[in-house]
Amino acid sequence: YPLCALAVSDERPCLEHKAKGNAFFKEGKWPEAVKEYTEAIKRDPTNHTVYSNRATCYAKLLAFDNSLKDCEKCLEIEPKFVKAWIRKGRIEHLKKQYHKAIGSYEKAMAIEPTNQELLRFFQERKWQSKSVIRRGTGRKGTAQNYE
Repeated sequence: YPLCALAVSDERPCLEHKAKGNAFFKEGKWPEAVKEYTEAIKRDPTNHTVYSNRATCYAKLLAFDNSLKDCEKCLEIEPKFVKAWIRKGRIEHLKKQYHKAIGSYEKAMAIEPTNQELLRFFQERKWQSKSVIRRGTGRKGTAQNYE
């Protein structure tokens, strides 16, 4: 793959497009950010954070299928990237794929059991997930209290 060779030899073009995408993201210019992240991916298809960032933009644009695909590609490259598991769970939840969403959140929790965002999420929904309950911190207000 010529793109991979380019990525190995010089990642600056990827990072430049990623930085432009980040700037558009901060301005709420989701289509422009998607374009820059897509260019970054062309230059380095192994950069998992760019897929994650683009997934967020797609979600903001309500392009949930594209967002989910980017989350999955991100996790294929970096399976322990908690942020992508959380994002994937959110998209699955929005698509009413609740069992899949719980599975994604549980995978995130297995990697980072004290992640406050996840603990809040489970607390707010009062989901009784055995793995979350078992791994919860036990502090007041955590998922462990719902056993």
